[in-house]
Amino acid sequence: MQKLVVIDDEIGQCRSMKKIMEKLFPQISVEIFTDPACAIAYIEEESVHIVITDICMPEIDGLTLVQRLMESDRSRKIVLLTGYAEFEYARRAVSLGAYDFLLKPMNPDKLKAVIEKCLTEVQEELQSRQE
Repeated sequence: MQKLVVIDDEIGQCRSMKKIMEKLFPQISVEIFTDPACAIAYIEEESVHIVITDICMPEIDGLTLVQRLMESDRSRKIVLLTGYAEFEYARRAVSLGAYDFLLKPMNPDKLKAVIEKCLTEVQEELQSRQE
């Protein structure tokens, strides 16, 4: 089973995203975190391949999070959630290795398309490693 982690400092956002993800992708295990440091530890230990994270958080910002997670696994798919004001920041994160970014308020169809693409790529990468 694929694992997906949602990281946002607002618990309401996390819970909403978990509900959306579980409805769209019942085959995925979804965990939520409001503490980026705890999320990083979980992601590393559980070999999580897909991460959705807010870009502006108090303890660890999105750029730092992307850098840390990509250091240990360059194939990890990190999707950033950002408001229009952080658009340039999100583009920098993509240049560091983030997979994509979604603008808030989030469009569920766009979210579904991005996560489907992530799942396909992760599956293909896992199969090619096994061969």
